Amino acid sequence: MNPIFAKGWRVKRVIEPLIIGIIASLIAGLILAPWLFPVFWQAYKIELYIAVLFIIALGLLYFIWERSATIKKGLAEAFDVSKPVKKLTPDDFGITNYNEFYIERESDKEIENLLKERKYAFITGIPMLGKTRMAYEAVKKLKDFYLLKPLQKEINIQTLKLPFFRKRIILFLDDLNKYVDKFDVDNLTRKLKEKSKDFVLIATCRSGKEFDQVFAKKEMETLLTQCQKGKTVPRLLKQEEEGELANAVGKNLKKITSDRTPG
Repeated sequence: MNPIFAKGWRVKRVIEPLIIGIIASLIAGLILAPWLFPVFWQAYKIELYIAVLFIIALGLLYFIWERSATIKKGLAEAFDVSKPVKKLTPDDFGITNYNEFYIERESDKEIENLLKERKYAFITGIPMLGKTRMAYEAVKKLKDFYLLKPLQKEINIQTLKLPFFRKRIILFLDDLNKYVDKFDVDNLTRKLKEKSKDFVLIATCRSGKEFDQVFAKKEMETLLTQCQKGKTVPRLLKQEEEGELANAVGKNLKKITSDRTPG
């Protein structure tokens, strides 16, 4: 069973009988107290007011919880990752063999500045250049944001709802070419901008045929126009950087063939 549904079933099993039981006891007391216990009628009325307020508060909390569970279900159906940035892990970005050691290049600062200015950041380059890791390092600095990474399938954008109090959104499109012909990326971007009070987009794409495939699609025209303004191509590692990275991950450069990419 899906954890969201399992938790929801347990909450409903506890709260619904509790509300019904309280209401039933209040009705019974309302009927019987004036007749059987007239002396305690005034005290009972005070208890009745308190109980009614308690039921209203409990019902309101239940409504908020149920609404939140519905939103989480909708996000799980549309997004591979939907969580606060402070809870992100390398696995959420598909980063395998993660090592905390990281070499910053000039492009890291470029991306950081683009995100600060709320411009679209677009990282492109050859395979293994560290595009996804670079995006991860940049996103981690936006701690008050909520990240959405779409699944590669059709998304019902009209019914999409954001979590309560999560109005600062990052849309992460890793390997942009994989979203071609899956759904209207421009429309998703536009809707998220309308629903959020603060919006950031960061995308990656390999150079070459993947890059050409993306830029041949008219349905991404608005997105790509903005991405071109924030296009960043990370450089290859310098020789000394290559040595530092090799030492950090336990590799002997003398025994391997390197193309000077972090990967």
